[in-house]
Amino acid sequence: MAMALSRIRIPSLPALAAYAADLAAALRPGDVVTLSGPLGVGKTALVKALARSLGITDEVISPTFVYQQTYRLPTDSSIRALTHLDLYRLTSDADVTALGLVTEDPTGVVVIEWPERAPTLASRATLQLTWTFAPDGSRDLTSEWRRP
Repeated sequence: MAMALSRIRIPSLPALAAYAADLAAALRPGDVVTLSGPLGVGKTALVKALARSLGITDEVISPTFVYQQTYRLPTDSSIRALTHLDLYRLTSDADVTALGLVTEDPTGVVVIEWPERAPTLASRATLQLTWTFAPDGSRDLTSEWRRP
């Protein structure tokens, strides 16, 4: 399995949008992306920017209380759907299974916030993104691609 690790600083929302556009271009159907980091660091903001970059025009909302939101992409995209999971209120992989959440989609992309709540699920990620707050208020992002 090929792994590529990189770190970048995201100083602003426009920089986040630019990163999301690059990410959208790199994603493939079947990818699972995990987003780790403290509350308020920008995980949901990234999902919103990613959705816009993928051509989704629906309002993207945090699925904190419903656990999962799925958005269909335009018909000319090779990726058919973006599924956004927020596991903050869960405690285990068993909770994910019990709720029947979509954890894989061979025709879409699944993005998971708070993957540490479901370690088995998190271990299947093709891209792991870890956010931290930088001292100047910007965000540092570590990304690790894990594709065969």
